[in-house]
Amino acid sequence: MNIQTIALMASVLALAACGNGEKRKQEREEKNKKPAAEQTQTPNHTCRSVTDDEVAALFDRWNNALKTGKPANVVATYAKDSVLLPTLSDKVRYSPAEKEDYFVHFMEKSPVGEINERHIQIGCNTAFDAGVYTFTFGKTGEKATGRYSYTYKWDGKDWLITSHHSSLMPEAQAAKTAAAVAAAKAQAAAVPAAPASAPIAPVAHPATAAATPAQQQQAAAAMASAPIAPVAVPASAPAAH
Repeated sequence: MNIQTIALMASVLALAACGNGEKRKQEREEKNKKPAAEQTQTPNHTCRSVTDDEVAALFDRWNNALKTGKPANVVATYAKDSVLLPTLSDKVRYSPAEKEDYFVHFMEKSPVGEINERHIQIGCNTAFDAGVYTFTFGKTGEKATGRYSYTYKWDGKDWLITSHHSSLMPEAQAAKTAAAVAAAKAQAAAVPAAPASAPIAPVAHPATAAATPAQQQQAAAAMASAPIAPVAVPASAPAAH
Protein backbone atom coordinates (compact mmCIF):
# COMPACT_ATOMS: atom_id res chain seq x y z
CA MET A 1 0.00 0.00 0.00
CA ASN A 2 1.58 3.27 -1.12
CA ILE A 3 1.54 6.58 0.68
CA GLN A 4 -1.13 8.05 -1.60
CA THR A 5 -3.58 5.24 -0.80
CA ILE A 6 -3.02 5.62 2.93
CA ALA A 7 -3.57 9.38 2.72
CA LEU A 8 -6.79 8.88 0.75
CA MET A 9 -8.18 6.43 3.33
CA ALA A 10 -7.32 8.80 6.18
CA SER A 11 -9.15 11.62 4.43
CA VAL A 12 -12.27 9.46 3.97
CA LEU A 13 -12.28 8.47 7.65
CA ALA A 14 -11.85 12.07 8.75
CA LEU A 15 -14.74 13.22 6.59
CA ALA A 16 -16.97 10.44 7.98
CA ALA A 17 -16.13 11.42 11.55
CA CYS A 18 -16.87 15.06 10.83
CA GLY A 19 -20.17 14.09 9.26
CA ASN A 20 -21.25 12.07 12.30
CA GLY A 21 -20.21 14.83 14.66
CA GLU A 22 -22.15 17.41 12.66
CA LYS A 23 -25.22 15.15 12.65
CA ARG A 24 -25.14 14.75 16.44
CA LYS A 25 -24.72 18.50 16.82
CA GLN A 26 -27.80 19.13 14.67
CA GLU A 27 -29.80 16.62 16.73
CA ARG A 28 -28.86 18.41 19.96
CA GLU A 29 -29.83 21.77 18.47
CA GLU A 30 -33.19 20.42 17.33
CA LYS A 31 -33.83 19.02 20.80
CA ASN A 32 -33.00 22.34 22.44
CA LYS A 33 -35.34 24.16 20.06
CA LYS A 34 -38.25 21.95 21.17
CA PRO A 35 -40.97 24.06 22.91
CA ALA A 36 -41.18 23.56 26.68
CA ALA A 37 -44.95 23.08 26.53
CA GLU A 38 -44.65 20.31 23.91
CA GLN A 39 -45.39 16.83 25.14
CA THR A 40 -42.40 14.54 25.63
CA GLN A 41 -42.20 10.89 24.70
CA THR A 42 -41.14 8.05 26.97
CA PRO A 43 -40.69 4.42 25.90
CA ASN A 44 -44.20 3.50 27.05
CA HIS A 45 -46.37 6.62 27.09
CA THR A 46 -46.63 10.37 26.64
CA CYS A 47 -45.91 12.78 29.48
CA ARG A 48 -48.32 15.67 29.86
CA SER A 49 -46.42 18.92 30.26
CA VAL A 50 -47.44 21.24 33.12
CA THR A 51 -45.94 24.35 34.72
CA ASP A 52 -45.63 25.38 38.37
CA ASP A 53 -48.31 28.04 37.86
CA GLU A 54 -50.69 25.47 36.43
CA VAL A 55 -50.12 23.18 39.42
CA ALA A 56 -50.73 26.11 41.78
CA ALA A 57 -53.99 26.81 39.93
CA LEU A 58 -55.20 23.30 40.81
CA PHE A 59 -55.40 24.39 44.46
CA ASP A 60 -57.37 27.47 43.39
CA ARG A 61 -59.81 25.17 41.61
CA TRP A 62 -60.24 23.10 44.79
CA ASN A 63 -60.60 26.24 46.92
CA ASN A 64 -63.22 27.70 44.56
CA ALA A 65 -65.16 24.44 44.85
CA LEU A 66 -65.21 24.99 48.63
CA LYS A 67 -66.71 28.44 48.12
CA THR A 68 -69.70 26.99 46.26
CA GLY A 69 -70.88 25.36 49.49
CA LYS A 70 -71.54 22.10 47.62
CA PRO A 71 -69.48 19.12 48.84
CA ALA A 72 -70.00 17.26 45.56
CA ASN A 73 -68.13 20.00 43.70
CA VAL A 74 -65.11 19.51 45.96
CA VAL A 75 -65.19 15.72 45.63
CA ALA A 76 -65.18 16.13 41.83
CA THR A 77 -61.59 17.42 42.03
CA TYR A 78 -60.41 14.05 43.44
CA ALA A 79 -59.68 10.87 41.49
CA LYS A 80 -62.03 8.01 42.29
CA ASP A 81 -59.27 5.92 43.88
CA SER A 82 -57.74 8.86 45.78
CA VAL A 83 -57.02 9.07 49.52
CA LEU A 84 -57.97 11.98 51.81
CA LEU A 85 -56.34 12.37 55.23
CA PRO A 86 -58.51 15.22 56.56
CA THR A 87 -57.69 17.95 59.06
CA LEU A 88 -60.60 17.56 61.45
CA SER A 89 -61.33 13.84 61.37
CA ASP A 90 -59.41 10.72 62.43
CA LYS A 91 -61.05 8.64 59.69
CA VAL A 92 -59.19 8.13 56.41
CA ARG A 93 -61.50 8.83 53.46
CA TYR A 94 -61.18 6.52 50.45
CA SER A 95 -64.44 6.51 48.52
CA PRO A 96 -66.20 9.56 47.01
CA ALA A 97 -69.05 9.04 49.50
CA GLU A 98 -66.66 9.12 52.47
CA LYS A 99 -65.01 12.29 51.18
CA GLU A 100 -68.36 13.98 50.64
CA ASP A 101 -69.42 13.05 54.18
CA TYR A 102 -66.34 14.83 55.54
CA PHE A 103 -66.83 17.97 53.47
CA VAL A 104 -70.50 18.22 54.50
CA HIS A 105 -69.29 18.91 58.06
CA PHE A 106 -66.12 20.80 57.14
CA MET A 107 -68.02 23.26 54.96
CA GLU A 108 -70.64 24.13 57.59
CA LYS A 109 -68.51 27.11 58.75
CA SER A 110 -67.83 28.38 55.19
CA PRO A 111 -64.05 27.80 55.01
CA VAL A 112 -61.82 29.61 52.52
CA GLY A 113 -58.18 28.57 52.10
CA GLU A 114 -55.07 30.65 51.45
CA ILE A 115 -51.53 29.41 50.73
CA ASN A 116 -48.83 30.66 53.13
CA GLU A 117 -45.91 28.82 51.56
CA ARG A 118 -45.54 26.00 49.05
CA HIS A 119 -43.13 23.72 47.22
CA ILE A 120 -44.02 22.18 43.83
CA GLN A 121 -42.44 19.19 42.10
CA ILE A 122 -43.39 17.97 38.62
CA GLY A 123 -42.97 14.49 37.16
CA CYS A 124 -44.30 12.56 34.19
CA ASN A 125 -48.08 12.98 34.36
CA THR A 126 -47.77 13.70 38.09
CA ALA A 127 -47.35 16.78 40.24
CA PHE A 128 -46.78 17.42 43.93
CA ASP A 129 -47.73 20.54 45.89
CA ALA A 130 -46.94 20.79 49.62
CA GLY A 131 -46.63 23.56 52.18
CA VAL A 132 -48.67 25.52 54.72
CA TYR A 133 -52.14 27.00 54.31
CA THR A 134 -54.61 28.90 56.47
CA PHE A 135 -58.39 28.56 56.49
CA THR A 136 -60.68 31.40 57.47
CA PHE A 137 -64.16 30.28 58.53
CA GLY A 138 -66.66 32.85 57.31
CA LYS A 139 -69.41 32.05 59.82
CA THR A 140 -67.24 32.37 62.92
CA GLY A 141 -64.24 34.43 61.83
CA GLU A 142 -61.92 31.75 63.23
CA LYS A 143 -58.64 30.88 61.53
CA ALA A 144 -56.81 27.55 61.40
CA THR A 145 -53.32 27.04 59.99
CA GLY A 146 -52.13 23.62 58.90
CA ARG A 147 -49.67 21.69 56.78
CA TYR A 148 -50.83 20.19 53.50
CA SER A 149 -49.75 18.04 50.58
CA TYR A 150 -51.54 17.33 47.31
CA THR A 151 -50.48 14.83 44.67
CA TYR A 152 -52.03 15.14 41.22
CA LYS A 153 -52.21 12.81 38.24
CA TRP A 154 -53.11 13.43 34.61
CA ASP A 155 -55.84 10.94 33.69
CA GLY A 156 -55.81 11.70 29.98
CA LYS A 157 -58.38 14.48 30.27
CA ASP A 158 -57.76 16.38 33.49
CA TRP A 159 -55.48 16.78 36.49
CA LEU A 160 -57.09 15.16 39.55
CA ILE A 161 -56.06 14.84 43.20
CA THR A 162 -54.76 11.35 44.00
CA SER A 163 -53.85 12.04 47.64
CA HIS A 164 -54.48 14.93 50.01
CA HIS A 165 -53.05 15.20 53.52
CA SER A 166 -53.93 18.03 55.89
CA SER A 167 -53.02 18.47 59.57
CA LEU A 168 -52.93 21.25 62.14
CA MET A 169 -49.56 22.69 63.13
CA PRO A 170 -48.19 20.35 65.86
CA GLU A 171 -46.31 22.99 67.85
CA ALA A 172 -49.34 25.27 67.96
CA GLN A 173 -51.49 22.36 69.13
CA ALA A 174 -48.99 21.48 71.88
CA ALA A 175 -48.89 25.10 73.06
CA LYS A 176 -52.69 25.23 73.09
CA THR A 177 -52.88 22.05 75.17
CA ALA A 178 -50.24 23.31 77.62
CA ALA A 179 -52.13 26.59 78.04
CA ALA A 180 -55.36 24.73 78.79
CA VAL A 181 -53.62 22.57 81.41
CA ALA A 182 -52.05 25.64 83.06
CA ALA A 183 -55.41 27.42 83.15
CA ALA A 184 -57.06 24.40 84.80
CA LYS A 185 -54.32 24.25 87.45
CA ALA A 186 -54.65 27.98 88.17
CA GLN A 187 -58.41 27.65 88.54
CA ALA A 188 -58.02 24.73 90.95
CA ALA A 189 -55.50 26.68 93.05
CA ALA A 190 -57.88 29.64 93.33
CA VAL A 191 -60.62 27.55 95.00
CA PRO A 192 -60.29 27.84 98.86
CA ALA A 193 -59.69 24.56 100.66
CA ALA A 194 -62.39 23.28 103.04
CA PRO A 195 -61.47 23.65 106.78
CA ALA A 196 -60.25 20.51 108.45
CA SER A 197 -62.84 18.85 110.72
CA ALA A 198 -62.09 18.97 114.50
CA PRO A 199 -61.65 15.54 116.08
CA ILE A 200 -64.70 14.28 117.95
CA ALA A 201 -63.95 13.65 121.65
CA PRO A 202 -65.24 10.34 123.00
CA VAL A 203 -68.27 10.63 125.29
CA ALA A 204 -67.83 8.90 128.65
CA HIS A 205 -70.75 6.95 130.12
CA PRO A 206 -72.03 8.68 133.33
CA ALA A 207 -71.56 5.56 135.36
CA THR A 208 -67.94 5.11 134.33
CA ALA A 209 -66.85 8.74 133.90
CA ALA A 210 -65.04 8.90 137.28
CA ALA A 211 -64.05 5.22 137.50
CA THR A 212 -60.55 3.89 137.17
CA PRO A 213 -59.67 1.78 134.13
CA ALA A 214 -59.95 -1.41 136.18
CA GLN A 215 -63.37 -0.37 137.48
CA GLN A 216 -64.49 0.50 133.93
CA GLN A 217 -63.51 -2.98 132.73
CA GLN A 218 -65.43 -4.61 135.62
CA ALA A 219 -68.48 -2.50 134.93
CA ALA A 220 -68.38 -3.39 131.24
CA ALA A 221 -68.10 -7.10 132.07
CA ALA A 222 -71.01 -6.88 134.51
CA MET A 223 -73.20 -5.16 131.93
CA ALA A 224 -72.36 -7.77 129.34
CA SER A 225 -73.24 -10.68 131.68
CA ALA A 226 -76.40 -9.18 133.21
CA PRO A 227 -79.56 -11.14 132.29
CA ILE A 228 -82.10 -9.39 130.12
CA ALA A 229 -85.37 -8.93 132.02
CA PRO A 230 -88.42 -10.24 130.20
CA VAL A 231 -90.85 -7.65 128.95
CA ALA A 232 -94.34 -8.19 130.32
CA VAL A 233 -97.09 -8.06 127.71
CA PRO A 234 -100.38 -6.66 129.11
CA ALA A 235 -103.36 -8.98 128.87
CA SER A 236 -105.83 -8.15 126.17
CA ALA A 237 -109.09 -6.67 127.38
CA PRO A 238 -112.17 -8.82 126.73
CA ALA A 239 -113.97 -7.87 123.58
CA ALA A 240 -117.26 -6.11 124.09
CA HIS A 241 -120.38 -7.90 122.86
